[in-house]
Amino acid sequence: MKLYCEYCKKYEDVKLDSSEKTYKVKDLDVTATIKQAFCVVCNHEVYDEKSEIDNDLIFFDAYKFEKGLLTSKDIKDIRSKYGISQTTYSKILGFGEKTIARYETGSVQDKSQDNLMRLSSLEENYLYLTKHNYGSLNPSEKKKIEDYLDLRYGMNYGYKYKPTSISSYQTIIDEEGEDIWKTQLK
Repeated sequence: MKLYCEYCKKYEDVKLDSSEKTYKVKDLDVTATIKQAFCVVCNHEVYDEKSEIDNDLIFFDAYKFEKGLLTSKDIKDIRSKYGISQTTYSKILGFGEKTIARYETGSVQDKSQDNLMRLSSLEENYLYLTKHNYGSLNPSEKKKIEDYLDLRYGMNYGYKYKPTSISSYQTIIDEEGEDIWKTQLK
């Protein structure tokens, strides 16, 4: 791979090296192993946009981990479990449309948003939030949700929210006359 070297004043081959660096992220000094590009001719560090973006994600995820927050990969894994886009997941959670995209690329969520994403990792909570915010989804997003339910529960499902008391709720998935009951305390 060739990148522009400021010292050689031309494009040169580069080598990538890993090193441990410490940077301040918000209120915390974070140490992580990152990759840096070096010119093979003069051995000076060369700017590599992809490595810089990757390194930012590494540092922000290390910060999230230290603070007990979901990492970018954790958030993507929750979303991927349901087979939905970043925008759809944002709408289901009641966030701005680009919020999940930002969190998956390194931005740091606050604790309340982190808690909501953690709760949505439980299918009962995800289904409740989906039902609650269904009106904000476009037809193709609704189709993705229906596809998930079809795969998970079969073609003849019926999704209903049924309050049972002030402190709990039950989600009923009808499968060809058979009810599956799931209860989650609030």
